[in-house]
Amino acid sequence: MQGRTASTKTGSSNARTSYNITLDIDVSGRTYTGTQTVRWVNSSDRSSNVLYFHLYPNQRLPLQRGTQTSNPAASTEEASADEPRLEITSVRLTSTKAQLPFVLEDQAKTLRVILRESVAAGGATEITIEFKGSVPEID
Repeated sequence: MQGRTASTKTGSSNARTSYNITLDIDVSGRTYTGTQTVRWVNSSDRSSNVLYFHLYPNQRLPLQRGTQTSNPAASTEEASADEPRLEITSVRLTSTKAQLPFVLEDQAKTLRVILRESVAAGGATEITIEFKGSVPEID
C-alpha cells in the first residue's frame, strides 16, 4: 500500500525537543521512505555542535541474524536480505536546506550529525533527516 503517511509529534512547548515524522510505506515491496524534522533544544549548560541518533532497525543481536552456513559470503547476503535496514539519505538544516555532514558509527547503529554552528545552552536548531529502509518478510 503506497502513499500511506503517518505523522508524529512530541513536545508541545517551544522549550522542548520535538519530532515530526512522515513515512511512506510500500507494503508489498516491504520498503519505506520518510523524513524526520527534529527541533532540538540544547538543555545542557554548554554549547554543542553535534547531535546523535540511534538507528534501532540497524541494531540487532548477533543471535538474531541469519543462520550460519559454510559459505561466509552467502551467509552475509542471506543475513542482510533477512534483516531490517534503515539508510540515511540526507541531513539538512531545515531553515536554509543546507546539507549537514553526518557519520554512521557503531556498525551503522548511531547517526552523528555535525552542525555548522554550535547551539548555545538553552538555544535550539531544527534539522531534517531523509531516510529509506526495508523490512524482511515474516512467515
